[in-house]
Amino acid sequence: MSLKSMLRLLSFIFILFAFALSSESVATAQDARELTSYCNYSASSKSKLFRLTDGKTKQIYEGNKNKSNWIEISSPAGDNICGLYILWKGYTSPVSLEVCPSGSHEYIPLGDINTTFLHEFIQLDHVSKIRLSSTDKNGSLPILELRVFGEGNPPEDVQVWQQHSDKNDLLVFVAHPDDEYIFLGGTIPYYCIEKKMQVVVCYMTCKDEFRLHELLNGLWCAGCHIYPELLGFEDKLCSKLKTAYKYWDGIDNALDGVAAMLDRVQPNVVITQDIKGEYGHGGHMAVADLCLRIIRDHERQLKHVPQKLYLHLWEENQLLLDWNTPYDSMNGKTPLSIAQEAFACHISQQGFSHETRGGKVFKFEVADHGMFDNGCFGLAYSSVGEDIDKNDFFEHVVTGN
Repeated sequence: MSLKSMLRLLSFIFILFAFALSSESVATAQDARELTSYCNYSASSKSKLFRLTDGKTKQIYEGNKNKSNWIEISSPAGDNICGLYILWKGYTSPVSLEVCPSGSHEYIPLGDINTTFLHEFIQLDHVSKIRLSSTDKNGSLPILELRVFGEGNPPEDVQVWQQHSDKNDLLVFVAHPDDEYIFLGGTIPYYCIEKKMQVVVCYMTCKDEFRLHELLNGLWCAGCHIYPELLGFEDKLCSKLKTAYKYWDGIDNALDGVAAMLDRVQPNVVITQDIKGEYGHGGHMAVADLCLRIIRDHERQLKHVPQKLYLHLWEENQLLLDWNTPYDSMNGKTPLSIAQEAFACHISQQGFSHETRGGKVFKFEVADHGMFDNGCFGLAYSSVGEDIDKNDFFEHVVTGN
């Protein structure tokens, strides 16, 4: 072999070796090892401590009632903890977080957690121990489940939520968790995954803790990683608009709550439900009515008035959206199929139906169009003119404003 050929061969081998090292480095950086089952756990009360990591999100570790409680997590030998994922039972009380850096025996306080996200991922800088302590007189440590990770990015099922920006592209505003898929179809997957827009989802009602976890799992599945707005109004079945407002302590109280939310989100476009309530639900009617009153009729002054407002099934200036197109961004899936997967996360709502005003039975499902076509919307307000192409909520919209 000539010297020139040998040099080429050596160069080729070096490139392959460098690529292998690079690939291994990338894989290490991307994939965090889960340490949950290898860590040691101790607590002020060891009674039912196993509930922290048993994978059953309906069982909570309580500790000693009305006493200060703490949980300590120690990393396995040779590993550092770089991430902690907690599913909280509710925002009952902040929990103090302290850590021991690797090689140290002294705890450093990092502040309080359980203040923002119900599913919370905390990035840590190579620590050997974690200590969680109650901060209230009841000794609350409202943890349903926790997972521990080493260095690298957490797996896809770990929900790393973001706060929404001061201004956003799209607000999806619904009365209840699951309405966003049943009645609005592939809206969230299409604009989050394919269009990569800033999408905020707001729920007028939802106080049930289990359904809160379902809605977060559904949004994450649908590609929405911006934490939702939860207004917390009462959820009661009713068939009249005025009854819904009665449950919500009057129309002025509801208007104030929604206007404050619109000021926080400042969306360019708002999508909401049917003014007739789809199958006749007063809460559905109310979220549509509130948007019309605030955005179209200016019954409340906003910092930023959305450029467009669409209502589901609104009869004027209609557009029909196709949720059945597969996209590479969705790995060949369609917005409708992803919406169906997201709805399946709402485990407590499967198998239900409701009788419509016409006497027909409406099954709660994300159907292809269906009885109340989830691809049919009407432009109820616009400051940028009427739609011409009628195939996109953002036609004529000036983004970045």
